Amino acid sequence: MQQFYAPPLTRINKMLLIVVGAFFVLQTLASVAGGPNLVSYLGLFPQSVYGGHVYQLITYPFVQGGLITFVFNAMIIWFIGGDLEQR
Repeated sequence: MQQFYAPPLTRINKMLLIVVGAFFVLQTLASVAGGPNLVSYLGLFPQSVYGGHVYQLITYPFVQGGLITFVFNAMIIWFIGGDLEQR
């Protein structure tokens, strides 16, 4: 019988997952309502960073391409982040 290893859900992990989830919901609501595309503002584009939009270096991990991208990014944050934070 195999056992499943689930890393701990630490405090910082919880906060990161909440932020990623909030960005996903905000991006989904903006696209459904016909609002601005958040990827063009918060995604990482070198010409924009050179043009002074340095905040894109921090916000690009939180912008998702879709539901599958959101799920896998959240799982990576949970699996890798928990162990890193404990060390």
